[in-house]
Amino acid sequence: MSSCSKDESTLNLKPESHTPEYVQSSISKITLTSITGQTYSMLSFQSVDVFKSTISELEIANQIHIDNFISLYGNLSADSLDAKTDEVQFNEQEAYTNFENQFAFSNSMRKQYVVEELLWLENDTLDVDNHPFHNYSFDSEEMTLISDDGLVKIGTSLFYTTNTGFVEALNGDITIIEQFIEGDSSVLINSNIVNGLNKRSSSCKRRKGKSFSYYYSNYKKVVITGISFRKWPWMAKSVGGMVSYKKRWFGNKWRKHWQKLRVSTQNYFYNGNDCEGLAHQQWKASSNSPKWSQKVVVRVRNWGFFSKDRVKNGVSIYGSFYFNSSTQNYWLTW
Repeated sequence: MSSCSKDESTLNLKPESHTPEYVQSSISKITLTSITGQTYSMLSFQSVDVFKSTISELEIANQIHIDNFISLYGNLSADSLDAKTDEVQFNEQEAYTNFENQFAFSNSMRKQYVVEELLWLENDTLDVDNHPFHNYSFDSEEMTLISDDGLVKIGTSLFYTTNTGFVEALNGDITIIEQFIEGDSSVLINSNIVNGLNKRSSSCKRRKGKSFSYYYSNYKKVVITGISFRKWPWMAKSVGGMVSYKKRWFGNKWRKHWQKLRVSTQNYFYNGNDCEGLAHQQWKASSNSPKWSQKVVVRVRNWGFFSKDRVKNGVSIYGSFYFNSSTQNYWLTW
């Protein structure tokens, strides 16, 4: 069934062409070997600016890819869009897989995340507490650039990323990072290590997230919403997003579902380990009005090397999520 009221050829939007401008000479795949003989494959970026520009290019390429699909089929109903996605084998991850193939990067964090999400969708009832994003606190663009071990080399520094922050080896020493991964926290006092991890008990955090699930249509549809904050040494970032799923009638399997979505966040980043003062304030929305999406993300960034930005419990990030003709709102709390 389709709600199409005009021929697809009369749609007024023309697919846009975009060739990502990655700084190829400044990006490479490398393998580091620790003193134990263990090898680690990852991407190496010549500088922070190259890393940042690559993320921006991936964001642009991904949005154009999705907009082009909607420009062709956006006059269909939600269920017909789902069917068209299957028919034309639309791959929402194409911009990311193209990049990974270009650099022969077969062990990205993004690939691992996709596998775990598909396994999660095999459940009869989707439990948000078991959604893999709890273990992967990054955007798809960042996960495309980070290895499945959580490693990326930027300039001379080697980063190990976790759900509670990052550990940076200023001299790029994989052995020190390996020791931390294996449980030796004493390396955090090494002069070559920058400790970007959360304090264990604090109302002021470097990295934190929160999510909810909302079922409707007799538990045949669900939207997972989330807000989070995380930082690199040169950037603090909040993310508000949601993903729409539907239990398809064929195979009785959960899959991503097109619907009209919109996300907005109000953000208050605080300064210093104890959130002493307000450092950055910004409101941002994914669009002026709800748009066809399976997944929508809105990002707010505060740039600056060695930013001391943090988030404060219950007063830093407020998310507003529109779906199924209703809105849900909540603060980032823990």
